Amino acid sequence: MDTYFVDHFYHLSGCPKMEDALMTEARKHFMYHLVYEESFNAMVREVQTWQERLLKENPRWRPCEISVKKNSLVPEHVSLYINNSSLTLIRVKGEF
Repeated sequence: MDTYFVDHFYHLSGCPKMEDALMTEARKHFMYHLVYEESFNAMVREVQTWQERLLKENPRWRPCEISVKKNSLVPEHVSLYINNSSLTLIRVKGEF
């Protein structure tokens, strides 16, 4: 079971309101935290829960695609995507 550290985000300016709102919440809840690989699906479900609440409050907003994907070029990196924005998780090698 690998552990990852959420250390970076990519948040597009001018993105749709739903994407902006979800990224703001994701940054507040996940940035600079350790995440176990087995918790990736729980992260996605958490963001989906926020999205469902926001859709009820703002029915004109469009839903976002939410997923976790491993980086094929840099195997130590995994990203939580919210449409085109993302949080980057880096595999922890150990403790010092």
